[in-house]
Amino acid sequence: MSNLKELRYSIFDPTGNITALVETDIAAAYRPAAAAAVMERHPEVEQVGFVQFTGDKDVQVRLNMAGGEFCGNATMSAASLFIMRSGDLSGNEKQRTVYVDASGVDQPVRVDLTNTNGSGICVHMPQALGVEEASLAPDSKEPGSLIGKMLLGSLPLVRLPGISHLIIESDSFLYSMKNSKETAENIARLFCDEKKAEGLGIMFLDQIRPYEVCELTPLVYVPKSNTIFWEHACASGAAACAAELARKAGTPVDITFRQPGGVMRVCCEPGGEILLYGQTELTGSGELTLN
Repeated sequence: MSNLKELRYSIFDPTGNITALVETDIAAAYRPAAAAAVMERHPEVEQVGFVQFTGDKDVQVRLNMAGGEFCGNATMSAASLFIMRSGDLSGNEKQRTVYVDASGVDQPVRVDLTNTNGSGICVHMPQALGVEEASLAPDSKEPGSLIGKMLLGSLPLVRLPGISHLIIESDSFLYSMKNSKETAENIARLFCDEKKAEGLGIMFLDQIRPYEVCELTPLVYVPKSNTIFWEHACASGAAACAAELARKAGTPVDITFRQPGGVMRVCCEPGGEILLYGQTELTGSGELTLN
C-alpha cells in the first residue's frame, strides 16, 4: 500500500475461536497483510474477516476471510456485529434473521439471532458437498518419517463449500497424531495442497456417547492466509462431523460437541440441512495504522 490505512476492527469470542472483524474497506490483495498485522497485535486472534454492511434487505453483510475460506464462527460473529451496529434487536422476545454473503460459499448464509448478548444464535450451515475417502500417497521426500510411511486411505474427507475437513475418530491408529502436533500440522499442509482445498481441517473426534455427545479437537490450515491453528472451536468442523455421523447413522442426529473453547450443538439430516447452535461475545475493538 502506498498510503497509510486506518483499520477499524472488533474482536469476538465465538466459543473460544477468537475472531477479528475488520470494517475498513481493504482490497483483497492486501487482506492477508492486514490480517497478519491485527494478529500480531492480538496474538489470541485465530482468524480475521473483513465485513461490509450492504444496506440490502436480502443480504445485509458481506464477509471475506483473509484466506478466502468459509468460516462458520466468523459468519455468526459478522451477523452479531450487524445487529449491534443496527441496534435492531432489543430483547429475548425478538428474533432477527441476518443473511451473510460469506467467502467460500455460493449462497448467502442464514443466521438467526434472538438477543444482543451473543447467545441464542443458529447458523444454517452450507450443506456438505460430499464425502470422499482420504487418499494421500506417502511423501518420498521424508521416507523415514511417520508421514513418509502413512497412507490415509480409510479416513472420511467431508467437503463443505469453502473448506474441507478430514475426520479422525478415536478408534483410528492415527488418532494419536493429536499428541504429535508437528506431524498433524504437516499432514494438514500436505493434504490441503493435494486436495487443492481453500482450507483444510483435521478433526480429532471422540464419541463419548455415540451420536449424542462428542469431544472434538480441531486443527485448521488456511494456505492463502498462511495460518495454522489448533483452534479452540471450529463451527464448520463440527458441522462436517455431524454430516458424516448422520450419513453413517442413516438418521437425523442432534450432537453436542465439546471443544477446547466450549460447547456447540449441531442438528443434521443425512445429506441435508445442518443447523449449528452457538454463541459469540464482543470482547474488544481497536484501530491500527497499516502501511
